[in-house]
Amino acid sequence: MLLSERLDDDAAEVRSGRLVERVERLCAQMAMLKAMEAEVEPSPDAISLTNPDA
Repeated sequence: MLLSERLDDDAAEVRSGRLVERVERLCAQMAMLKAMEAEVEPSPDAISLTNPDA
């Protein structure tokens, strides 16, 4: 195997590791947002801060 091929493989591993970390962070953020949505959605007595007549 040539040195350039090994460097490409190493770079690909680093990139794939970073992508895995980013996907894990996004999944965690999506779970947090879904939990927040579940808390906010069922509130029928929501107050509009922009429309005083609502």
